[in-house]
Amino acid sequence: METPGYRAVYDMMGGGHGMEPENFVKAQALKDYTMAYNIGENAKKKSLFLHFNGDFHSADYGGIYWYLNELYPKLEVISIKVVQTVDQARVAKDELVGGDIILVVPEDFTRTH
Repeated sequence: METPGYRAVYDMMGGGHGMEPENFVKAQALKDYTMAYNIGENAKKKSLFLHFNGDFHSADYGGIYWYLNELYPKLEVISIKVVQTVDQARVAKDELVGGDIILVVPEDFTRTH
């Protein structure tokens, strides 16, 4: 619960999604741990392993990112965060954090859920 992102989701949910917030966060944590474990087990030395996931799973260096660093501390991990904005020239500084690389894209950029 204390890794980045999980507490915020817990507080935001307030009993939504048909389950208790704590159980929802535990389910997400289990998914993140499982993805991190499998990435680490399948990453080969001196090669690039690219994994795409939704923002929740690595936002602010939490989720998969956090578990990778815990399970495989020697693995080099880079997080890319996407920020959507109406005016790409005027992005708030507080939006330009939470990833090693920040991609600023137009508000109408294709999204998936």
